[in-house]
Amino acid sequence: MDLPNGTRSEQATILAREILRSDTSLYMYWERIGPEPRDLLLRIAEHSELRLSQLPASKDDPALRDLIASGMVWKLSEADLRSERVYTHTTSSDPYLLIPRELIRMITRLKRKLQEGDTSDKPLEFYLEGMGTGELEAVALNWGLADEPGSYTREEIIKSLLEELEKTPTSRVLKKLTTNALMVYRSLLEEGKAYGFELAKSLNLPLPAMREAVIELTENILVQEAIYNDRWLIFPTRGLIHTTKSKSYVSPPEVYTPRKQVKNPDYAPAWDLLHLLRAYQLYDLPYPNNTEIEEALFNRLSSLIFTNSEDKASHAKLLFHLSRDLGLVSENAGMITTTKAVESWIKLPIEVQAKRIFKAWIETKYDESHGLLKQAPGYSDSQELLKKARLEIIEILSACHVDKWYSIEQVSEIIRQEHPYIIRTNNRLVRELGLEGAQKALEEWPRYEGRWITLLFQGPLTWLHVVETSSDELNPAFSLTPDGAFLIGKSKTKYESKLAKSLSIQGHNSGLQIRVPRPESSLIWTLSAFARPHKWHESGLGIYVADRRTVARARGVNLSPSGIVEFLEEHSKEKLPNSITSKLEEWGKEPYKVSFAQGLVLTLDSTEAVRDLQKLSFIQHFHPMIIDETKVLLFLPKDNYEREVSNLLRRLNKTGLFVVENNYGG
Repeated sequence: MDLPNGTRSEQATILAREILRSDTSLYMYWERIGPEPRDLLLRIAEHSELRLSQLPASKDDPALRDLIASGMVWKLSEADLRSERVYTHTTSSDPYLLIPRELIRMITRLKRKLQEGDTSDKPLEFYLEGMGTGELEAVALNWGLADEPGSYTREEIIKSLLEELEKTPTSRVLKKLTTNALMVYRSLLEEGKAYGFELAKSLNLPLPAMREAVIELTENILVQEAIYNDRWLIFPTRGLIHTTKSKSYVSPPEVYTPRKQVKNPDYAPAWDLLHLLRAYQLYDLPYPNNTEIEEALFNRLSSLIFTNSEDKASHAKLLFHLSRDLGLVSENAGMITTTKAVESWIKLPIEVQAKRIFKAWIETKYDESHGLLKQAPGYSDSQELLKKARLEIIEILSACHVDKWYSIEQVSEIIRQEHPYIIRTNNRLVRELGLEGAQKALEEWPRYEGRWITLLFQGPLTWLHVVETSSDELNPAFSLTPDGAFLIGKSKTKYESKLAKSLSIQGHNSGLQIRVPRPESSLIWTLSAFARPHKWHESGLGIYVADRRTVARARGVNLSPSGIVEFLEEHSKEKLPNSITSKLEEWGKEPYKVSFAQGLVLTLDSTEAVRDLQKLSFIQHFHPMIIDETKVLLFLPKDNYEREVSNLLRRLNKTGLFVVENNYGG
């Protein structure tokens, strides 16, 4: 938990209330403390008056120190043990060890969880029976199944909840959830169950935010918690009608299939991101710290993008920001560098990569509207609000059918009717503009929200291959792709990549052309080390070009020409022709060796001065070379060259023949 603001007394009160609010805090604590503190905690919890001397542990035992530091265990004198005052740790060599009674009750429930293990297969009734009357009443109120507490007995509430919850979709409560809780819930529906700390890491959620989200979900009985192998496990409650829809959107009216459509590869963002990550390794690319660098960098990287777009540079920019959010790139001495996380990233299936990229987009602070939102009166520049707006678009997409076409303008109007404050808040509008001004601002909805929704469909949602769009500027339309249905959780369909024997290879001008029928992460990663992405064809083929330069550059990522031949032989549909293997062998020659030395160029007045310079014996020490009529190159020693230059210039001055002028400030 984050330490709340306030006085020490206020902080103590809030922390105590938060810890006791839910057993979630204890489950998280249990996993993090390790086996020795766990054993010691359970032993102390079994006794009401236990002295240190009764334990096989000293006061300096690390496990005991951990429990005391966390406030779980207190060292008390006998007087404090029998009083109700504020506890203070005693310095006695044999103190009483006490766990506060409220925590004892939590530990008792924890012991039951430890005995039960993984309960994800238990029916709804199992969880309702384990809840207190107050908790059951809160669930009934949250679901809108009761008017006020105290009206029914515990047995009546359980019976009523079982009858109602088994026929009521979870959409009844989803619209009340915060963005983080909704995101955790959706992820659990996809995964089935997950260890809490791992899920928090995959969703980029800080632990306090993860804790809050899980408490919110358990209070609405949407998910349950267990302790399995001493780890905090969470999963959707069995027996509920789970859905990811928080609004009952119906499918928008369909439109005619447009003649001109923008087609893109399967799992396009993952394919493109692999290209970019490889480029960050192969080339020295400046980190985009300013607008000038940004423009040049992403214009250059746009050639690596397979996704069809009139603005590939913006697509490359978005993927850079998402890769940074995912922890795949960082800055090192002003340059872009890949992190160790890339090693595990490239081992993920391509569809998993695409899903993580999509989730990162929902979370990102990056403004894909090119500043449009910031121009809107009342825009709060809130990441939370932006996330909710994106999720709102996803909700209406989930009501659409794959490969059917819909008007972006009509979808925008549906959202306007359902959620007019999608990127602006009423309170802020009224505060900034007054009641009348706020009303007028909403009349500009098409200019801001409407335009933003169009940009979203034609930009990120197209680039991430959630939708395909038409190229008709007057009546823009979209269609939900099979990829999109998978990414938003509407479909669980995933294709199985066919890795082996899938590449077509042929000569192309002075190089090789390699065709890939479908993306597979490890294949694309290796291929992009020695071949340049050329283009993606609407037939589904990704086309790469390899030549002498690209093959040579692969040495920088430890891929030798012989390794390239092995890779192509393994994945080629047909046996590699001799002409191709011999070409690769030719390109695989040892690289040219380059040596360099420090040098000093002297510029003289005339050719006569050059001749007089050559006659000086101490000049011969520098192996002079005439490089122009009046210019002489002197080679400097590897060590102490600055001192050598200083001595040289001093001796030249002393000859009386030369006056040394420093024209370059060196």
